[in-house]
Order: sequence, then C-alpha cells, then structure tokens
Amino acid sequence: MYEKIKSWISNNRFLVGMGVGAVLFLACYLFSRAGIHDNGKRAGDTGTKLNQAIGNQQEISAGITDSKGTADAIGSSIERSQTANKSAVEAWSKKQEELQQKILKSLLPSAPGVLREIGAKIDIDHYVTGISYGVSRRIGSKYIGFRGEYDWQDKKTGVWVTYAY
Repeated sequence: MYEKIKSWISNNRFLVGMGVGAVLFLACYLFSRAGIHDNGKRAGDTGTKLNQAIGNQQEISAGITDSKGTADAIGSSIERSQTANKSAVEAWSKKQEELQQKILKSLLPSAPGVLREIGAKIDIDHYVTGISYGVSRRIGSKYIGFRGEYDWQDKKTGVWVTYAY
C-alpha cells in the first residue's frame, strides 16, 4: 500500500501541493483569528481610550482658541501702547520746542567778542579837533578795552582804559 500511495503522489504532485497549501493557509487564518476574541474588556478599553483622545483633542482645540484670544488681546494692547508712546513723544517734542523758544527769547542779544570804535573829538567853536580809535574785548557780559586819541589842535595824544557794562 505504501507503494501505491507513493506512486499516486508522484503522479499527482500538483494536487498534493495545492492540498498542502490549502491546509497551511487555513491553519494560518484560524490561528491569526484566535487572538481576536472579545472578552468584553478589550472593546471597552478601546472605546475608553478613543473617548479620552477625543476629550484631549477638544481640550487642545479650546486651548488654541484661548491662546488666539490672548494673542489678539496682547496685539491690541501693543497697538494702544504704541499709540500712547507716539502721543507722548509728540507732546515731549512740542514741550522741547516751546522750551527752546522760551530760552531764545530770554537770552540777551548776542554781541561780538571784540568791539572796535572810531570817534571824533568835537569842539563847539572849532568843530572837529581830534580823532580816537579803540578796541574792547568782551569778558563774560562786560567789555574791557583801550582807546587812543589824538588832538591836532593841542598836538597831544591820550590813552584811555575803558570798561563797558
């Protein structure tokens, strides 16, 4: 009988191969499904995890919405601050301008550092009888200087020290 089976297998290799393949396929399929049975807990755990994930997603979305509102509030606060700063700078600039004008008005008219003078000596009877020339230098707000004169009627010279205040 062994010889008959052996010869039949030799003659029908294709059918034997298909049969062995079918048996292996069926065994793999059944063993893979053996671990997927619902004991009432796994489906519940998956549902719980799914509900937790949905809740977490909703909390994240709410946090993002709150963050956007906070960012918008900060942005508008920055805009208000910039407007206030601009107004303050303009007011400060105006005050500086007013102060500068007030200082310029309070200053004495500016005078040169050196004064030069030319004078004529006048006599009531003889009209012009002499001439003078002087130079004064400003020291602080006062002037100190020298003046020289010549009287051609008397043929005399003179030197003066001057102080102007």
